[in-house]
Amino acid sequence: MPLWNALVTKTLHPSDPLCRSQEALSAVDAELLSLRKRPVWDEKHPMERSKAKRLYPEAHFARLFAIIGIKNFESQNSTDYRWKGRVVFGGHQIKTGNDEWAVFTEGGSVPSTMGAARAAIAVSSVLRLRRHQTDCIQAYVQARLTGAKTFVSSPRAWWPSGWEQQFEDPVCELLYALYGHPKAGDMWHDKLDAILVVRAFSKIEGWPSIYYKFAKRGQTEELILIVAYVDDLLLFGLDALDELVKELRSVIDFEDLHSIDKYLGCHHDY
Repeated sequence: MPLWNALVTKTLHPSDPLCRSQEALSAVDAELLSLRKRPVWDEKHPMERSKAKRLYPEAHFARLFAIIGIKNFESQNSTDYRWKGRVVFGGHQIKTGNDEWAVFTEGGSVPSTMGAARAAIAVSSVLRLRRHQTDCIQAYVQARLTGAKTFVSSPRAWWPSGWEQQFEDPVCELLYALYGHPKAGDMWHDKLDAILVVRAFSKIEGWPSIYYKFAKRGQTEELILIVAYVDDLLLFGLDALDELVKELRSVIDFEDLHSIDKYLGCHHDY
């Protein structure tokens, strides 16, 4: 199983002890439980793959699998390790009900650049704006799946009780933009973009994923800036910033980051 972490690039052989690690298994179980609570795929209406392919010949079919990441893996002290499990969509092997390879257009979403983030931080410093940094929780699966109807199969160990007696090869419809889907990033970006545009935010030409607006506060207007890099959001503003954060929290699930001197691995000082 591969380790998905910017600091870890090696792939583990099945004989590696990490593949039998209880911490790894627990991390996957926690992720699986979280996705099922939403739910990201519909386990209430499973069906045999052969039936789904017959009923929906143009639908897409792929499998689910788990990958494990270890944050702070470069540390010599194993107590610093933070295990993270992620259930992903097998976007590298998607076929239609007619057993043809699924074809996708190029992705349309473009994350902000580090240059844009630094420019925003510099502007906020000059204007004495406050900075609020958030991490959107399981960002992609906050967006509904669009496009072709999609079915997924899961490892037998993940099957709910009773499936083994009912099915040989069950599939479930995918409902949200699960990691690994070729268009998941676009779907998340489209949702975020729609949320901000309907709240009167404008975009800056040539600076992707940068949003701004002037919020009225009595007789004055306050500048609010937002820099979006996938699921990391930087927000800048004054009094109106608190109202915006509260409003966004009602439509986006995110957590506040209290250590705001670091962004995408780089430290920034005012």
